[in-house]
Amino acid sequence: MKKSEMIETGQWWTDSLNVSIGCTKISPACDGCYAEKAAARLAEIENARFEEIMQYAPPGESTFGRIYSDGIIRNGCWTGKIKLLPERLERPLHWRNPRIIFVDSMSDLFHKDVPFEFIDKVMATIALCPQHTFLVLTKRIERASEYFDGLNQDVQYRNEVFGLDAITADEDWPSKNLWLGCTPAFGVTGHPPAPHTVPDNSRTDTKPEDIATLLQIPAAKHFVSLEPMLREWALDSLTGYHSCIDSLRGNRSESDADGNITTDKCEKLDWVVVGAETGPKARYCPIEWIEDVVEQCKAAGVPVWVKAIHTGTADKFKQVHKFAELPESVRVRQSPFIK
Repeated sequence: MKKSEMIETGQWWTDSLNVSIGCTKISPACDGCYAEKAAARLAEIENARFEEIMQYAPPGESTFGRIYSDGIIRNGCWTGKIKLLPERLERPLHWRNPRIIFVDSMSDLFHKDVPFEFIDKVMATIALCPQHTFLVLTKRIERASEYFDGLNQDVQYRNEVFGLDAITADEDWPSKNLWLGCTPAFGVTGHPPAPHTVPDNSRTDTKPEDIATLLQIPAAKHFVSLEPMLREWALDSLTGYHSCIDSLRGNRSESDADGNITTDKCEKLDWVVVGAETGPKARYCPIEWIEDVVEQCKAAGVPVWVKAIHTGTADKFKQVHKFAELPESVRVRQSPFIK
């Protein structure tokens, strides 16, 4: 996909690399999963063509040519089964021109059923393809943290997996072309946090845990995807557990039991993707929520990409995707990859 097409359509990657397929819903943001809908359509196509496909199947191979229809999806819904596709790991090695690659757009690389040993192979592929930029987006940032913590604790193993020279390993790690992102979730209960008054008295409380954890993981760059946007987000003042993080500028303040406040620096977000939910069952997102995030990012000098918005009211609204049709206040698709 050309960069001009990316801006017009809102798609923020040029290519996808699905080395695993399938997922399990874990938060309200998963309810309208676009990947689930796409997998259901692909499963129907595979089932319709199965008899034709089987003409070319090796003897005894009953799943030849079947990916999405091989238990990944049932009645239009994820079954929770994960299918690994290691044969796809070599694809980026044959792509000469630089690409922006979304890893596992049809799954979550840090799903509990994706072994760490397999993730090692994905990371090794990323290290072997410095000409590309790899975007890994997860809703399971705790498991991502567990994975990277393990690598940091066993430096010798890490260096062997990624072919790092022991002398220059600290300079070459993490891979300069790895962008790690998260879609911060409410939690498995499906209920947003209770409202809480923050400094400007206009935003609801936002849990900093997912974003704070993301920023502690070694990666060339960090980003968040607030899509679908189901609540207000104060990225410049994430509050909770006696702390407040400005994730756009890299500032953290904490208070102890006596009310003493300490401040220090932390990693910051390098990119923000935000968008209203799309599809036939989209949940309404007031444009003011997205305008607020855009203003926060502009004030902090952080690139922001608005993918889609809703115009109208909660009772009757229109989904807007095309860049030219976005209202001026949110007509912004900034990307570190597009100059």
